[in-house]
Amino acid sequence: MKPFFFGGLLGVAFLTAVAAFWAVENHLARTSRPSSESLAFSFAETVKKSAPSVVTVYARRVVRRRTPLWRNPFFEHFFRGLPRGFGIPRDRIERALGSGVVLGEDGIVVTNYHVVRDSEALTVALNDRREFRADLILSDEGSDLAVLKIDFQSGKGNGAKAAGRSLSVLPFGDSDALETGDIVLAIGNPFGLGQTVTNGIISAPARARPGISNIGFFLQTDAAINVGNSGGALVTLDGRLAGINTAIYSQTGGSVGIGFAIPANLVRRVVEAAEKGEPLRRLWIGADFQSVTADIAEAMALESPSGVLITKIYPDSPASLAGLQVGDVVRKFGLHDAPDLFALKYRIETSREDSVVEIEYAREARARRAEVRVAALPETVPKDERALSGAHILNGVTVANLSPALAGALNMDYGAAGVVVLSVKTGSPAARLITARDIIREAGGTAVADVAALAAIFQSANPPRRLVLERGGRRVVVAVR
Repeated sequence: MKPFFFGGLLGVAFLTAVAAFWAVENHLARTSRPSSESLAFSFAETVKKSAPSVVTVYARRVVRRRTPLWRNPFFEHFFRGLPRGFGIPRDRIERALGSGVVLGEDGIVVTNYHVVRDSEALTVALNDRREFRADLILSDEGSDLAVLKIDFQSGKGNGAKAAGRSLSVLPFGDSDALETGDIVLAIGNPFGLGQTVTNGIISAPARARPGISNIGFFLQTDAAINVGNSGGALVTLDGRLAGINTAIYSQTGGSVGIGFAIPANLVRRVVEAAEKGEPLRRLWIGADFQSVTADIAEAMALESPSGVLITKIYPDSPASLAGLQVGDVVRKFGLHDAPDLFALKYRIETSREDSVVEIEYAREARARRAEVRVAALPETVPKDERALSGAHILNGVTVANLSPALAGALNMDYGAAGVVVLSVKTGSPAARLITARDIIREAGGTAVADVAALAAIFQSANPPRRLVLERGGRRVVVAVR
């Protein structure tokens, strides 16, 4: 019996030790060793899926070089046709380089507006070096996005004209689902070196950065982004579009780990408008806003300097119909917080037109709720866009009547009214005196009500040589001697 008893004890002890060792190992495995699911040892699979969807965009633009002498029609006519080398200014060709992302099997490519601005010819080079001409089908300065469409009949390279059957399309991700710390990849063509992949994390999923675009709401990442990356893809580890790389913060011109990308949910809305053949319609709820600062929070006895203060309600607007008032502080829009002005503008812009959204706001320190409709900015007066010409100060200037719809597109006060300058022809006499977004208030001492009235004033035998403009809230007098 003893040997058996002794042996039994040894067996039990041995089994107990094994069990304890296994439990400790299992615990360590769960707490100290990251699993293959939680730690990505390589991004190769993500790159294989995503990289073929990222393209290079070449934009060609002509810069017309003109001297004051050549602005005079007499001299321009007199010297036209002379051979080169007589001091005659010649046009200069500029080529801009950027990146883009294929988002549709029909050849839809998205890039930045600033990459293709003022371009006269566009070329898209695919990941496999095939090249195609592309048409600009939508450009939106306010979001800094542009949508191109590949012309498959213009292809160069082996099998280029069959590209429509072999385009790699990057699927959209949900940029609202991203969190600080999520790993992302930036894919593009920095410095023209060829396609390059960098990795990093989302440093902030909702960063207000005014000055980059009118909407001013971005994903911030520390993935290296450099010149040429503009318009390229910021990609999640499951191979979906997180955003379009747009800008960096840098004092040297190189990447210092602070880059900004336009969120995919805004990109999706721009692409949907382009596919319908429509311009991007700006959305609003019929109110003007201001971010709550520490001083405002103190004056209004708010708990913290967070939220968006309503400063104006437009008559008969969705905000007015919802019962909102000047002085209300919006805290939440739908499912998302509204900590500042740019966050609220972004949530409105990425809503569906005519959708009804519940908002949370505070009035006199009491929490309230309301349902408000998100609508397109209205065109309250006909746009009546005209390019003016003739022997007068506004020759080469394109103007239009302001409405909330046009004001929103130009990032101006929705309540602005009058005749606004849309563009000024490069090299024209007006280019030295007038800029886009100027509002023409008077011409020759006569108040200007609309485009028709302005055109009538300048059709006279002696057009006025003096204008009064509103520029950035200031009164500016322009006179031609």
